Amino acid sequence: MASENKPAEPAGRNRGNSGGSRAHVGVASLERGLALLCVLEGREGHSLSESARRAGLNKTTAFRLMRSLERGGFVARGEDDRYRLGKRLIDLAGSAKGARAATRDA
Repeated sequence: MASENKPAEPAGRNRGNSGGSRAHVGVASLERGLALLCVLEGREGHSLSESARRAGLNKTTAFRLMRSLERGGFVARGEDDRYRLGKRLIDLAGSAKGARAATRDA
């Protein structure tokens, strides 16, 4: 997870892929979305501008990704316009934690 003082690694930058293939475009989008999720750790949430800055993304790109994540329930935008981790993501994390405990106990 990203720390408060250090922004998340800029997502979707060229990581040795010289081809610019269509498959890489899809992966870059996923990496950018995951970078946004990483900067939302904690309960206070962040504005769109702050989230974009911490993730190393353009504000317009961050807006489009946040909209997709919000539609999927992975982030939630409060009345204060701050983004926080959404119910669906929290449910998935709880499910993973339960599965890991069950595996450990087996």
